[in-house]
Amino acid sequence: MGGAYAAHAAAKSPGLWQTIVIVSSFDSLVGVIEDKLADYPIPFPKAAKLILLGYIRLLGNINYNEVMSAYWSQTITIPALIVHGDQDKLIVFSRGKNLFASFKNSPQKQWLAINGAGHNDILVTKAPLYAAMSRWFLNYCKTVENK
Repeated sequence: MGGAYAAHAAAKSPGLWQTIVIVSSFDSLVGVIEDKLADYPIPFPKAAKLILLGYIRLLGNINYNEVMSAYWSQTITIPALIVHGDQDKLIVFSRGKNLFASFKNSPQKQWLAINGAGHNDILVTKAPLYAAMSRWFLNYCKTVENK
């Protein structure tokens, strides 16, 4: 599931989660949009941002200001592994680092940077990411016995 959704779900229903692994996510949606707009020589960036955000609201019927993973993660009290590629062009590396820093109440948190990974290829690089995520789940998830 997407990182923003996972952070939101874990914050809203903490008893349902034992641990969380978030891959290639962000601290705030508005921040990601601002980053993308900065890539283009737009004569009126503030106006362009307002138009784009209004269009997003119309398309998805969402309040983009509420998509704040860094806000939700502050209340998460389970172990958290945050993974991000250092070549991610869709969600810049610093957004992932900001998200990691926001897990202030997580008893165990770990940052894992994947060298050479972008947004769309992070799970298919030569880095042993699946092994790292599997170890994380095995370390922090209790088994549930069927009765």
